[in-house]
Amino acid sequence: MGNLTVVVALLALTAIAYQVGLTRSRAVAGASTVRLHSRPVYHGLLAVLRAVLPAAAIFILWSIFGASIVESVVLGSIPADKLPADDLQQGALMRRIANLASGFGLTGEVQPFEQAAATLMQQTTATGKAVTLALMATCAALGLFWSWRHTTTAVRARDKVERAIEIALIACSIVAIVTTLGIVLSMLSESIRFFEYIHPADFFFGTTWNPRFSAVGDAGQGGFGLLPLLAGTLLIMAIAMLVAPSTWPSTRPPAFATWPSR
Repeated sequence: MGNLTVVVALLALTAIAYQVGLTRSRAVAGASTVRLHSRPVYHGLLAVLRAVLPAAAIFILWSIFGASIVESVVLGSIPADKLPADDLQQGALMRRIANLASGFGLTGEVQPFEQAAATLMQQTTATGKAVTLALMATCAALGLFWSWRHTTTAVRARDKVERAIEIALIACSIVAIVTTLGIVLSMLSESIRFFEYIHPADFFFGTTWNPRFSAVGDAGQGGFGLLPLLAGTLLIMAIAMLVAPSTWPSTRPPAFATWPSR
């Protein structure tokens, strides 16, 4: 079950669900004297939300937590006397077992417990993928059946679709805000660590930019002055401002070139 295959399947499911909602809403509208609350296109989109979103959520959950689940199962099957105590060595062992399970070549002799762990990894991964596919298919089928069964003239499909879009936009905004805060906090923490070694006055008013640490080259730290960087930036900007006007194309309309003077 490759990611490309799942994406193609979800796209196909999107088209099928949309057609199911669209066809069912038109059939209901044609068989009833009551006018639909929402247009058929909204019923199609609502069917897509009911069928595709749960299936996509299940796949995303498996993509995030599946590797950890398989790794915990495999680590639990390794004998205690063969399991390294160090996390780095455990990671190296898991990579070796993963390469063995995927058929890649390994250096050195393969231990019996490594072969057993690789077989268990293959079985656990295959079982997890099969369960994930079954859950995705079940949720998609239930979503399609629910849309077909509960499409009526009174269903406020437009309101539900717009509400789902609003929630998605809010979620995207929250992710953007959290990401921005994370970047700011990360830069702030690194700046605080930097100024623990370099005095702010030496950074903002220093005239030498020669970053060097005591562990590299000569003893002592180099210069971390900001003024050379700022001067270089201003110099490049000034040269660009002098050169750029000569390369500008003439934007004056031809009418103005031949406009008679009064």
